[in-house]
Amino acid sequence: SALDLSWYLDSDDDQRNKRLAARHMQFGRSEDQAWEWIESVDRPNAELIAATRARADVVTTVHLR
Repeated sequence: SALDLSWYLDSDDDQRNKRLAARHMQFGRSEDQAWEWIESVDRPNAELIAATRARADVVTTVHLR
């Protein structure tokens, strides 16, 4: 294996998406564009990564503010 140790950082989906939307809007996307990007790019990426959770050596929860 190329990794000695892998971590999975779990977070609340709604909080993560709200933060992503705010960041997308901060960098020039409209609110609609931000949510479209989240649905078409960010959410599928999160689902892909979530499918690897069971393979992580360490799983921890991140509480977003």
